[in-house]
Amino acid sequence: WIDRDKFSYSELAQFGQSDEIIDFLLTEAEIAEHYTTLSNAIKLLGKLKIPHDQRRRTSQLLVRCVLDNDGKNIL
Repeated sequence: WIDRDKFSYSELAQFGQSDEIIDFLLTEAEIAEHYTTLSNAIKLLGKLKIPHDQRRRTSQLLVRCVLDNDGKNIL
């Protein structure tokens, strides 16, 4: 979990901008069992520059989150 008193999402995203980090965050979000993990991964992804080859996967994740969470405000 991310300590938002210590680090902002923007700072973490700037520090971690890489294809490997994006793949890691997408995977973590896809297998997340807790809403905090999912929410943190998506918020970080929102601050990163998603490469073209990962945009479809990212879009599918976001659509799945909206449909699966039945209107719950997790993001």
